[in-house]
Amino acid sequence: PRWLKFLDAMKSENGKWIDDTRVTACGRETLRGENSLQEEMTEALKMLHELGLIVHITNIKAYKGYVVTDPEWLTDLSTKLMFTNQIQQFDMDHVKDAGLGDDVEKAIRTGIISRDLLVYLWGEDDLAFVLKFLEQNLIMCRWGFEKTDKLYYAVPSMIPHGPHLDYENIGGLGLKAAFSFRRYLTLGVFERLVCQVLQSTLALKGQSKEPIINGDNSRHWLLEDYEFCMERQPDLIMVTVIASKKSPIKCITRILKMFQKVKVFLGEGFLVSPSLKIGDEYLSYDEVKEQELAPWCN
Repeated sequence: PRWLKFLDAMKSENGKWIDDTRVTACGRETLRGENSLQEEMTEALKMLHELGLIVHITNIKAYKGYVVTDPEWLTDLSTKLMFTNQIQQFDMDHVKDAGLGDDVEKAIRTGIISRDLLVYLWGEDDLAFVLKFLEQNLIMCRWGFEKTDKLYYAVPSMIPHGPHLDYENIGGLGLKAAFSFRRYLTLGVFERLVCQVLQSTLALKGQSKEPIINGDNSRHWLLEDYEFCMERQPDLIMVTVIASKKSPIKCITRILKMFQKVKVFLGEGFLVSPSLKIGDEYLSYDEVKEQELAPWCN
């Protein structure tokens, strides 16, 4: 009963989300005394989060400890991004009157959405909070490759399926690595990985070439150090290293580190097993690295 009172107290606050200070104030009103307050708050927040009654934010530094008291509101805002020519979340005539017709067309065609359109969809008041939440959870990310002052974001789940990349004849090194998973390719893994690669690309000091992203494959450049392609297959993600100024295995190491950041959102049960192709067979990443096998290790 105390935890339900705690929940009611948080939901009675104004707005769809509350900061950590207000969460603590609600805990003081409804839970035990000071000696065990933090411990019980932690347990209550964890349980309420697991039940889907709240969203307790623990992975965003700027909003750590905040609570979304209306998870459906967050879901509704997220689904507003899922529009196509067939599925529209708004009145197109109204969008055109707002001067955003080209923005919608670009978003449908490329999965790249402008900040102006996000303001139209979500409103200005909660924009910073929702953007940060979806960016940190690798649902979307900054797209910094436009030659304009206008801000854009990439939403990989919106990007339509494009032409299949011809990996067999793509040229370059053509080194293949398979990232397999314990059971199957979890829905959203590829999209989150694309977000993480984009974030890593933009974080580099210098100008990287604009990536090419289709619905289930992509091509990336990390400055001039690495060039590689990624392809989603039914039960794995295939990476083809095209160019590498350093030992090609270091490109795979970089991608593995990106997978570790994806794992934060998918839980400890999410395991990645990389294997590298040498000749006609695939050997484990650890074996290739330990034995420094060519052509992956120079």
